[in-house]
Amino acid sequence: MNDRRRAYALATLTAAYFVMGTTTMAAIGALPSIADGLHVSRGAVANLIAVFALTYAVSAPLIQMVLGALERRALLLGGLSLATLGALLAAAAPSYGALFAARVLTALGAAAIGPVASALGAGLVERHQQGRALAAVFMGMTLSSVLSMPASAWVALNIGWRPLFVVVAGLNVGVIVAVLVFVRVREAGQRMAPRDLVGLLRQPAIASGVSVVFLQMAGLFVSYTLIVPLLRERFGLSGGEASSALLVFGVASIVGNGVARWVATRWSAERLRWAC
Repeated sequence: MNDRRRAYALATLTAAYFVMGTTTMAAIGALPSIADGLHVSRGAVANLIAVFALTYAVSAPLIQMVLGALERRALLLGGLSLATLGALLAAAAPSYGALFAARVLTALGAAAIGPVASALGAGLVERHQQGRALAAVFMGMTLSSVLSMPASAWVALNIGWRPLFVVVAGLNVGVIVAVLVFVRVREAGQRMAPRDLVGLLRQPAIASGVSVVFLQMAGLFVSYTLIVPLLRERFGLSGGEASSALLVFGVASIVGNGVARWVATRWSAERLRWAC
């Protein structure tokens, strides 16, 4: 694979992560609009975010255990297709129960996207370049945290939460087309045995690293889930002002990531750990 094709493939996998993040966070930005539209409480809509996160957490390793030996490109396309279907069903959901089921289906699709996109990204480059390739792919998730939350809040408020999920489905379709065109890797993955996962988690270094990521993501979603109604109802921000506040938060996270990367090239991992 030449450098141009590799760059296009990496950009496509970054887009897959971006769409996965957008699919995840759309319900958060649209939370007040969904609650008003379906005549349910804010807490009930927050459960949509909780069930999405739980479904993702449980199904991501299970998918690798059951379907991990399939061709990775096909598994990625399958995940994107499920996410597309889930978004369309969410847009057409006639009731809270139907929307709940649609979000579970969407989470199953997202659980196939993230790990497979990472594996494909790492497989596109030589071993010594894999860290940089993974950082490029993960940037899609960072960008989604910057753009998706404020954009979804604005679209849900000004156009409606149902059109928002149609837009999300359209983004997934766009990435499906990009994967078909630019990601030509046809290698099969490797099925993960349950004992392998348990063995990894028994290693103190890996277990502590997983715990850090778990606590970080838990804190993010706990803070984010009800932040839109909090900004609007507690602090009196308009819909546009709440979207702007979320955009500022996202831009600050990108600046922080950039500073962290700059520092990481000059400090050792041990020094960084104590500084944090």
